Amino acid sequence: MMLKTEFADDHATPKFLRFVLQADAATCLAMALAHSFASGPITAFTGIEAKLLLVSGVMLFPIAAVIAWTSLREPMWPLTVIAVIAGNVGWVLASVALLVAGQTGANPLGTAYVSVQAAGVAAFAMLEFAGLRRELSTR
Repeated sequence: MMLKTEFADDHATPKFLRFVLQADAATCLAMALAHSFASGPITAFTGIEAKLLLVSGVMLFPIAAVIAWTSLREPMWPLTVIAVIAGNVGWVLASVALLVAGQTGANPLGTAYVSVQAAGVAAFAMLEFAGLRRELSTR
């Protein structure tokens, strides 16, 4: 016998997808601020090149805005959600490629920093995909 949780019940509602998108937008904004305004201290701890952090930080501001806008649309447009998911997958692939190619200048802490961030972004992509799939099945 399978027990249903409140999370599983909410998983089937548009509210779940909106929540995941809003959490994604908030974390994007947090990383944008950190990479843009604290690239020096992050570089000191992680060895990741400050320029790479700064560029990624500046890129994340409009990305966070698009994700937030997507979460607020009524009704949500499936293609924009798909674009967000694709962007997250792209971010994960780029993170892995940078680590494999050794292009970040990262020390072991920096490798962990990029890896954990990529894992978090991958989790958002999977949750957004699941939420979109559920929402489309209820239409």
